[in-house]
Amino acid sequence: MLIALLGDSDKHSSARAARAISSLARAHASNQLAIAKAGGVSLLVSLLDASAAPPLRDHMSKHAEALALESAKVQKEMASAIWAMAANNTENQHAIAK
Repeated sequence: MLIALLGDSDKHSSARAARAISSLARAHASNQLAIAKAGGVSLLVSLLDASAAPPLRDHMSKHAEALALESAKVQKEMASAIWAMAANNTENQHAIAK
């Protein structure tokens, strides 16, 4: 269920799923294994790549600025989940590096 929510079009749901994965995976090898088997590592990496936001510019509209900020928050949660999946897990580290 959490893995499916990562790819949700609602960025808030995606970020919350990544935060939950981060919490579950942190220092829990069995959770890391289950999340990796469900495709979580590759999905997190691809979503982090895909969510790259354009840099903030001096003359952005308020709406564009809000979207960029929201995208940055999602990226932070994805990166945190990737870090948690990689902690003390060489198999996941190799999968992330690919």
